[in-house]
Amino acid sequence: MTLKKNLNHQLKNKKSLLAFNIQDINILNPLSKACLKLKKNAICQFSKRYFLFLDQFINLKKLIFFFKKKNVYFFLDHFDDVKIIEKFIKYNFDGVMYDGSKSKISKNILTTNKIYKLSRKNNVMLEAEIGPIHGNEDGFISSKKKLKDHELINFIKKAKYDLLAIGAGNTHGLSHSMNINKELYKIAVNLDKKIKLVFHGGSGVNKKFLKKIQKNNIVKINISSSLKKKINMLYRSYTKKNKLYDSIQFNKYSEKDLIKFFCQYIKDYS
Repeated sequence: MTLKKNLNHQLKNKKSLLAFNIQDINILNPLSKACLKLKKNAICQFSKRYFLFLDQFINLKKLIFFFKKKNVYFFLDHFDDVKIIEKFIKYNFDGVMYDGSKSKISKNILTTNKIYKLSRKNNVMLEAEIGPIHGNEDGFISSKKKLKDHELINFIKKAKYDLLAIGAGNTHGLSHSMNINKELYKIAVNLDKKIKLVFHGGSGVNKKFLKKIQKNNIVKINISSSLKKKINMLYRSYTKKNKLYDSIQFNKYSEKDLIKFFCQYIKDYS
């Protein structure tokens, strides 16, 4: 099914699709195999840094076409450059994210609405953001300003989008303050019962807490740092047993553990 239909299904069942920040095909392949094994879907998400790097050397259109048949959706994460977003909307991605959280609310609304028009024409979902997601996500640093209730209300009433990421105190990275303002999610749902929300910084959040807050229309949860930590562990384990690096051998070595990693996350929240 399309990403839009899938997210409607998640909303109805109070579940979420997992979006994993992928750096290369050797991580994407185990993700796809995990999805096929579970007969479920997940999102392959590219951060700004890695997407621009991959676009220089890989035929992304061909890659997307191949893996779309293997239970994986494709999404752009945390882009604030409108021209780049407009360019890659035409790459047949399932969704793109415009992060206007550094801008004034009025400008964020105007730019979000501009991108929404183009995304609709190309049948691509748009994720907007209001309020900062703290920390550093692959070089993308957000502002430190706190989101106020009236700013969220104003944005929801005037902006057009398919998904909304709310900066409610979430943090990118493995350590999380847990000072998440749950009331902001409740405000959003009270304003729009069918609103689809996104939770950024899922790696550092206690599973029990995240499963509880998930019921507030959170249909997409982003996972990045815990995946990077897992890959680091696999590299260390591999180098203890092998004096020389062999890419093919390493991928065979790591694939089983990565599939298990992805399966566990998907089972927990989907």
